[in-house]
Amino acid sequence: MYKKLIQNILWLICFTMTGSSAMQAADSLKIIQISRHWVDSANKSVKKTVTEQQFFTKDDTLFRKIFYSEKTGQITGYMRCYYKNGRLFTKETFSSKDTLEFIMKHEYSPAGDLIVLTKLVPEQGNLFEKEKTLKTYDPDHKLIAEKKTFEKKTGTITSFTYNTAGLLVTESKKYKKAAKSPFKLESKTYSYSPDNLVSQVNYAAKDNSGRLIQYTEDYSYNAEGELSGIRYSGKDKPPIAEKVYKYYYNGKLRVIEDHDAAGKIIYLLHYEYKEHFMNRGTEDSYYENF
Repeated sequence: MYKKLIQNILWLICFTMTGSSAMQAADSLKIIQISRHWVDSANKSVKKTVTEQQFFTKDDTLFRKIFYSEKTGQITGYMRCYYKNGRLFTKETFSSKDTLEFIMKHEYSPAGDLIVLTKLVPEQGNLFEKEKTLKTYDPDHKLIAEKKTFEKKTGTITSFTYNTAGLLVTESKKYKKAAKSPFKLESKTYSYSPDNLVSQVNYAAKDNSGRLIQYTEDYSYNAEGELSGIRYSGKDKPPIAEKVYKYYYNGKLRVIEDHDAAGKIIYLLHYEYKEHFMNRGTEDSYYENF
């Protein structure tokens, strides 16, 4: 099944640095394949469908994603990444029929901080600004504020605070009408272990009717310090009771499981890591100079 998928999508694969299209020596292509598993009452897998494939250069630069339908296994779309001066410039998302759906354009400060993220959509032969996120940083390059606009109208304003160790403590978001959100306010408060690992997150929100929503996330880790689980509690907790993370021996993520209160797996994602050898080349974005 895996080899068949690789054969089917090779027409999408080429490297994404701007420049000529001259081919170079054979190189190694890194692939992460994410699959959805359906399980029975004994938590045994009975069906598997590929949901996403991610493609990286040998130095771990992401340049492609391909998306699949969980139900049919058919390609629903794909994303191309383009870089300028060593930084991500655009992510261009296309439908399965190669129609451009939107572009995420990245802009940076002289110090290298991402300061503007713009979503552009094609309309009548032009690209129009659908969303824009403006980011503000402190002198230590920590994100302290975000403002997101929708069709040039303010939709959300988010603020971030940190403790003396530089760890994120609070994240507060206010919603305006342009966001078309069911919420007015959202906030997260972070607590940490002595090892500076997140130990707990307290979530609170107020919806448009004024109802208060609250729940708590408790984090646990394995002996290697890798996140192993998140338990949810509180009157408004999500439908899942616990999220479980499992890893390969080399520390790469292997499985994410969502469990209900009885311990049954209600959603499972499996990660596989592959390499494929091919000729390395370059590709220019059609929208490079917009």
